[in-house]
Amino acid sequence: MHPTLHRWLLTLCLAAAPWAVAAQAVPAPDARAVREVIEAQLQALAADDAVRAFSYASPTIRSQFGDAATFMAMVRSGYPMVLRPAATAFFQPEAADGVLLQVVQLRDRNGRAWLATYEVQRQPDGRWRINGCAVQADHDKSST
Repeated sequence: MHPTLHRWLLTLCLAAAPWAVAAQAVPAPDARAVREVIEAQLQALAADDAVRAFSYASPTIRSQFGDAATFMAMVRSGYPMVLRPAATAFFQPEAADGVLLQVVQLRDRNGRAWLATYEVQRQPDGRWRINGCAVQADHDKSST
């Protein structure tokens, strides 16, 4: 199974069966740090700074894509809504079964709304890194 599809299915299962996995609140300092990492990557993507954007990816993602140029090409082709969103809104992150998920609502330049669910991992050095992102249209919030 493709890793992106696997992460999307994980997210779908967590959202569809909240009784199966007890979500836990994320401590405020961790929630701030996770938001900062995602915002930093979004800023790097908006600046076309592939190297900096890639630096916020987990070792697993870095290994999967190999280099910043390949990572940026994947983002451009598969996730254009995260390149330069017109607006973002962060939901409260949740931890469940060892996975930290941060949902971000994005509004693209055409007024369409998207929900991006980021999986974020704490690294052995304490830093947070993005280990995947699943994006779906937020049909209730789109202006088109």
